[in-house]
Amino acid sequence: MERRAACPEPAEGSPPAGPLFPPDWRCLVNRLLVVLVIACLLSTLSCGDVFVGGAINLGAQSAAGMVSIVQFSADNGSGVSITIITLAGNSAANTLSFCGDQRTLFPLDKQVQVKFTPGQSCSTLLTVSLV
Repeated sequence: MERRAACPEPAEGSPPAGPLFPPDWRCLVNRLLVVLVIACLLSTLSCGDVFVGGAINLGAQSAAGMVSIVQFSADNGSGVSITIITLAGNSAANTLSFCGDQRTLFPLDKQVQVKFTPGQSCSTLLTVSLV
């Protein structure tokens, strides 16, 4: 079996050897490229919070907290009415927008668990449970 060299001799027409292009410059560039790719992969894999989203449908999501604000935005020519709620809990607030008039499902100052499917301008409400 014929064994090939890790870095073959430069082909005809390649730049001449010299201070800018040492004879094994292609080998050096290939090795640097491999090191760069491995470093990028390791930095991505070692990160604790990597978000993968975009066109991926994540399905139903849920949120919980005390209802602190309920607003309704009527149809202003766009054809979509939106209920905007704010759930407060654990020193953070979560604002959600649901399609349609859902105000009766969110009593103020009550703990709720909400299950919904995210959408572009508003989310589709699946269930609301008082906790």
